[in-house]
Amino acid sequence: MVPRNRPGIYTEPPRKVAEPGAAQLFDVLKALGYRDRERVSINTALPGKPFVSELHEVRALAGWVPPQDRNVWFGVNPVGRHVRYGRGTEADITRVCALFADLDVKPGEQFDAVWQCGEARLILEGILGIGCVAVIHSGHGQQPLWRIGSPRGDSTVIDRDRSRAEWKDIYQRWGTVVQQAAIQALFSPWYSRSYVLEHPDGPPEAKRKIRIDNVFDLSRVLRCPGSVNWKDPDNPVPVRTEVYDHDGRIKPRDLLKGMDDDGVTPLAVVKSSGPSVPTSFGEADVWIHEQRGATLELRELQRMPAHATLLKYADTGALVELLAGGQYGAHVTMIAKVQHAVYAAQEGRAGLVLALNNIQDAYLDLMERRASGELPGEARTVEVAAADWYRAVTGAVAKARGRDKPVVLHRRRKAYRPAYQPRYRKPWWE
Repeated sequence: MVPRNRPGIYTEPPRKVAEPGAAQLFDVLKALGYRDRERVSINTALPGKPFVSELHEVRALAGWVPPQDRNVWFGVNPVGRHVRYGRGTEADITRVCALFADLDVKPGEQFDAVWQCGEARLILEGILGIGCVAVIHSGHGQQPLWRIGSPRGDSTVIDRDRSRAEWKDIYQRWGTVVQQAAIQALFSPWYSRSYVLEHPDGPPEAKRKIRIDNVFDLSRVLRCPGSVNWKDPDNPVPVRTEVYDHDGRIKPRDLLKGMDDDGVTPLAVVKSSGPSVPTSFGEADVWIHEQRGATLELRELQRMPAHATLLKYADTGALVELLAGGQYGAHVTMIAKVQHAVYAAQEGRAGLVLALNNIQDAYLDLMERRASGELPGEARTVEVAAADWYRAVTGAVAKARGRDKPVVLHRRRKAYRPAYQPRYRKPWWE
């Protein structure tokens, strides 16, 4: 997509700002059009400790100030009332309130300086023709948010005028727009409209250098306004937020038309998210052990046909390599493999307990080797990595319980039949 409505798109227009830098979460939610009884996820984590999620009504957050001794995030979109545990998944989001971008300073990987994040934000505002309603200065970058309007006949309520799959596709295509804006911002702080039209993807050297956060799902969380970023425990940074006093809203139909006109494709593969059943880890553990052959040991699985087992998860060393080389990171790859193992067990494959335990061992081993410097990549503490696995298992089982019971087709062995069978003939005396 290219800038449409503002020729001088890289000069920020003057706007009245509500309490610069001092806005709290309640101010941001109201700017995004949250309703008082809608629920938002509040997620916290002490440095090096697991992720903890709670759900709160918006009206209960008036005057609330987040704790300052831990990392705090909030969910961009409201979560349904049926959710009892965790922060909810894409299948639990009830309404789409905002577009967002997570622009981080990571020299050599993403942006080299904060001002480049601001340039990318201005490019995105020019593309949309609407200014953002809030900017979260996360401590290591910027997270701008735009409000999505809900005009008659084009509601933002999921499954009213647009299906959940359509909204997921819109989010992933918006991720591609953010990627292009980031490439342009990294290349140069100044742009003309003609340059953007002639070079929509930026220069090749910038494309090779930058890789933005590619998580654009409906249940995404961002830094909580008024909190503290403890990513570096030795150098905590306050999270400042600016809420802009204007009522600009993006119309879904116009956004979609602009992306269609410019041939914007999804940033990542859009996977369907069916209904899920709220599930605790205890309930997930019971469900796992109820599956056919779930508790069989390795030597028992090896005596079975390969197509009837989950022996592909028996080699922990190979799993470590698989997670380390995952296209979207070790965490996303681990979640995908847990989901595959659970679905495969539901469809009749034996060895689910062994498979899940080996995935956990491989994920923990990878994080320990990263922490020691043996392998490259972002390291997580053993406690945080274990909590990641517990959430992945719980979420996978919740999805498996919510989908239609699959038709399990068991292969039958073919009866032995010789290559040549003489034709039966009656004896002459009969």
